[in-house]
Amino acid sequence: MERKKIMTGVLLVAVVLIWGVIILKVVKGSRPAEKPLVENRIKEPVMNESKDSMQLNYRDPFLGEFVRIKEVKKSSQSQAKVIRKEPELPPVPDFTFKGLIGNGVEQRAMVLKNGSLHILGLGEMIGEFKVIGISPELMTVQNGKHKVEVKVR
Repeated sequence: MERKKIMTGVLLVAVVLIWGVIILKVVKGSRPAEKPLVENRIKEPVMNESKDSMQLNYRDPFLGEFVRIKEVKKSSQSQAKVIRKEPELPPVPDFTFKGLIGNGVEQRAMVLKNGSLHILGLGEMIGEFKVIGISPELMTVQNGKHKVEVKVR
C-alpha cells in the first residue's frame, strides 16, 4: 500500500511537469514575435557580370504565341529556336454604347463620343471602328481584323 502511494505521487509529479512544459511551449508560440524573423539585409546590390548568372527580366512564358525558326550555327548544324510572338491587343473603343433605336425594319445604335450623341446603322464608321452588329444589349464593332463587343451603359 505504501508503495502504491509513492508510485502515485511520482506519476502525479511527472504528469504535472509534462503538462507544464506543453502549456509553456503553447503560450510562448502564441505570443507575437518581438523581432522580425529575417533581419539580415543586403547592404550593397550584388552585381555579377558572369554568363551563368540568372537574370529575371523575362516575360511570362504563357503569354503570346510561339513560332519555331531554324537558326544555323557556325558549325553548320541547324538548331530549332523558339521565339515568342507577341499577341496583338484589340483596340479599345473611345465611345459609349447607350442603346438601340429601331422601327422593326432598321435598327440604329445610339453612341456617345466626346460628349456628342451619334446615331449609327450597320456598316457606318465611328472613328476607326465599323459597326457590324447591333442588339439591345451590345454593339459589335470591327477595327481591321479585330472585333470588339461594346456593352450598353
